[in-house]
Amino acid sequence: ISIDSVYPQGTLLQDNVTGGVFYVENGQRHPIMSREIMQNRFSNLSIVQVDPSSLDAYELSDAIGFQDGTLVAADGSPDVFVISEGLRRHIGDEITFKEYGWSFDQVVWTNERSVLLHPLGEALTTELALTDLEVASN
Repeated sequence: ISIDSVYPQGTLLQDNVTGGVFYVENGQRHPIMSREIMQNRFSNLSIVQVDPSSLDAYELSDAIGFQDGTLVAADGSPDVFVISEGLRRHIGDEITFKEYGWSFDQVVWTNERSVLLHPLGEALTTELALTDLEVASN
């Protein structure tokens, strides 16, 4: 058994000094930047508190973002995005939002840093929504 095989299914480890939470899997630790991301991705996992030296045994890797299909917005911002293939795609207007069948209670409000983890992709427009709906109905 090596450090790479300790958590092959993944687990959440929390630094008992700083409070930072990481998803640890296959020898790598991935920072989780908000409670909203943790709830979105790992609502079924318990958090294990460990000392910082235990965390240092794992290689630091990329931060974990939201799941594809998640609607996100930064607190205090009117801009809503959908996460698609790891990218954040701006939803340009309410018509487009409704054309995709979303409702505002589905939006996950979080900190700006968690939204910006996802590179900006192509914005969604009503034309794209209608094209996607036509393709889905065929």
